[in-house]
Amino acid sequence: MQKRFVSFVAIILALTFSILACQISFSTAKVENLRMARDEEGNQPTTQFDPQDIFYLVGELANAPDDTRLKAVWIAVDVEGVAANSEIQTYETTSGSGKFWVRLSRDAGPWPAGKYKVDLYLNDELNQSLAFEVKASQVSLPSPAPTEAAPAPPSGAAGLSNIHTSLDEADARPSSQFAQADTIYTHFNLDAPQGSAQINGTLTAVSAEGVEPETVFTELNESFPAGVQWIRFTNTMPWPKGVYRIDLTVDGEPAQPLEVEVVSTNTSGAQIQNVYTSLDQNGDQAATVFPTTGSIYVQFSLTAPGSEVEVRGVMVAQVVQDVEPNSHVTEAGGALASGSYWFEYFNDGPWPVGKYVVYIYLDGEFVQQVEVNVQ
Repeated sequence: MQKRFVSFVAIILALTFSILACQISFSTAKVENLRMARDEEGNQPTTQFDPQDIFYLVGELANAPDDTRLKAVWIAVDVEGVAANSEIQTYETTSGSGKFWVRLSRDAGPWPAGKYKVDLYLNDELNQSLAFEVKASQVSLPSPAPTEAAPAPPSGAAGLSNIHTSLDEADARPSSQFAQADTIYTHFNLDAPQGSAQINGTLTAVSAEGVEPETVFTELNESFPAGVQWIRFTNTMPWPKGVYRIDLTVDGEPAQPLEVEVVSTNTSGAQIQNVYTSLDQNGDQAATVFPTTGSIYVQFSLTAPGSEVEVRGVMVAQVVQDVEPNSHVTEAGGALASGSYWFEYFNDGPWPVGKYVVYIYLDGEFVQQVEVNVQ
């Protein structure tokens, strides 16, 4: 059975190395239906974004060999507090025919208002430029019923209201249930008479599989200006299924706690099988030890009854030289039907020596992992 390549998903990383393609080949490939959107499927096309949005560049490749090279360059053209035409992020990958999307998110609060663009290169030639804009917006959402009332802040002190969780920065998908691969976003309105306040957020496992009760998973502490804000809790490994509590304080004063749950999300009956790593895309050279140069391939077969399912392979640097333990490296994935596939992970320089793991998710639920060593 012929194996098909699945494109990388772009994400801003704070690591010591970046994942970039380095091959150039001639092809008759062309880009079709390129658009900016608020979602990876491109069902919410737009050229105007809110400051909390994630930017998605979505399109299709036609007549494209598997080594077709794509590069997306994100640029702040005329943005408040940023030098004109500053490059924000460059992302490169190789792909064959089919749908692709590139995501740009922001870790440090909302996007500043202004004009942006993204330049898409096809085999190192500029193919299309899409302009878009970020405009400040006032978001007003209904307040969910509190799980526990917090004491009112003293007069003149900062306080939080409309505290709730969501699956995304843009708060387009409010939810208290999450998949094992999800990021948990907590949104709130900050009333700060002094203009800003210190927000502390703690995520605690109340009752989760394989975790001692009241285990603190992560804690965030940051100063925020008044207004609509968000913080997020991430995990490079799969979240254990179960119940969690989010505790917030503002300038040391407790606010309303929230309860969230990590649940099973692979309800389609889809299965991943025959997972192994190899030195080549055809899977003929199975290996678990890799040199510092070259690609790492993860081979697998997918049985997906009915419609397509979302498959992701997230690579983590588990114990790697000069890299913080369990750091996110990169990921590959997409909406797939039944068949045999391979994910390719590659670096523009030598791979740092050490142990890596790839966690494989079906519709956000962890199903399997593979480990490799780079020597």
